[in-house]
Amino acid sequence: AAFAAAAELALRPIDGQPPNEFAVPPLFALHSSQELGAYLFNFVVASEYRRQGLGSRLLHACETIVVKEWNLEALYLHANIYDTAAMAFYRGAGFTPLPQYDMFGAPS
Repeated sequence: AAFAAAAELALRPIDGQPPNEFAVPPLFALHSSQELGAYLFNFVVASEYRRQGLGSRLLHACETIVVKEWNLEALYLHANIYDTAAMAFYRGAGFTPLPQYDMFGAPS
């Protein structure tokens, strides 16, 4: 079977920093005094499976976990602002940039 898509979800401090390790949500929550939010990372769809709705369905599944299982209202992620396809995908899904966490500045 070929690889089609993958995503990772974790609870992370809402600080604008990309995650540097995977943390199981309940375990992380026990050891953190910071406010935690749902964070999506390593979201990928193999090129031969793109433009078929798989990414949208995977993203929707992640959002469902965040809302229904984790009882959170927001999902955060980092995206390369120069990757126009990724930015269009996330904007089309309702995500909005958070300029206060933009480490590289807006594209020129």
